[in-house]
Amino acid sequence: MTATRTPQRAADVIPDTTVINAEEIRRSGAGSIADILQRQRGVEIVRNGPAGASTSVYLRGANSNQVLVLLDGVRLGSSTTGSASWNAVPLAAIERIEIVYGP
Repeated sequence: MTATRTPQRAADVIPDTTVINAEEIRRSGAGSIADILQRQRGVEIVRNGPAGASTSVYLRGANSNQVLVLLDGVRLGSSTTGSASWNAVPLAAIERIEIVYGP
């Protein structure tokens, strides 16, 4: 359901997509979105301190402000840094995470 906000079959979406569902998130034992993302290929996480501190996510070498984060179809981003506030969304509230690799 990426970008269009309408359901699509996985076969009809960009071929290089990873979907992490709520069950996988729960079983992971992760404490944050960043903890889940850092286990994925092509994702690098940089934290500026302990849990809850400013976190930057780099996808396949792109700058953290080049990573588009949508929450229910609405862009999530800081007005000062341009990148998403990864600590703003509680992990328990996430139904699924879609990582779309590509240009």
